[in-house]
Amino acid sequence: MRRRFDQAVVLAVALTADAAVSSPVFATDVINQGPAPLLYETPPPVSQDLFAGWWIGGTLDGATANFDFSQSSDTIDSSGVLGGITGGYNWQNGPIVIGLEGDVLGADISGSGRFNNGANVANPNIDAMADLRLRAGVTVMPQVMLFVTGGGAWADVDLPVSGPGGGSGNGSLFGWSVGGGAEVTFTRNWSARFDYQFTDFNSDTVSYPGGDVKYDPDVSTYRGSLIYRFWYLRVNGFVLPARSQCSRGRRGSPHSVRKAWRTGRGRSRYARRAESGRGSSPPSCSASATGWP
Repeated sequence: MRRRFDQAVVLAVALTADAAVSSPVFATDVINQGPAPLLYETPPPVSQDLFAGWWIGGTLDGATANFDFSQSSDTIDSSGVLGGITGGYNWQNGPIVIGLEGDVLGADISGSGRFNNGANVANPNIDAMADLRLRAGVTVMPQVMLFVTGGGAWADVDLPVSGPGGGSGNGSLFGWSVGGGAEVTFTRNWSARFDYQFTDFNSDTVSYPGGDVKYDPDVSTYRGSLIYRFWYLRVNGFVLPARSQCSRGRRGSPHSVRKAWRTGRGRSRYARRAESGRGSSPPSCSASATGWP
């Protein structure tokens, strides 16, 4: 009798211990409708490619221009302002950034110069400019990039001449542009850019009643721009907009994605994929602006 009682006590203790160990797992399974999510001590790293991807911005610039013209050995010095839209796309690999960019600008860059013993006055005015350039840069800090640019340029110019034999005139000028500057990010999406561009346009000859006048301008612009950058979160092959809900995390931040996975709130599709053998790892939200995978 004593031996049977001891065996019963041992059996009861074993069953109690087994129930105590199994209950949290069972409760977790009931809540999450599946096995408990895996825990990861080190979350996936967030990409530091802050300058990658599509971007668009507004620019407000100051400019000076020098017009060489055939009727005088002097140049016509001009100055003014210009502003408009700029945009482009960057590829970034570590500290190296390569991009393609362009801008369309309205302008008011004007000046005047006398010739023919002061009897005539030339009044060139640049009223529009556009550029398409390549950009190459290097990040001296994750948030700071120094860059150089180069490419083609276009300008629309009014070229009136007043006085005897004068008249109205205009031209479309093409040329090349080089420059450089710096860009600084102050949030993931927003950055400020400051740069200098030198543009050398081809010459253009305009016929007036009194004769032909040849113009050969170059322009220096000093630019300040506010940039908005589009970026995406890459989650196990899925690309989500940065402001979307990423595994039910607030604003789709990488931290909220990893937290949602660890706590079981963000398992849904990813958990079912892993449990069915079609997935092998939890979502890792790294900031990637390279678009679709």
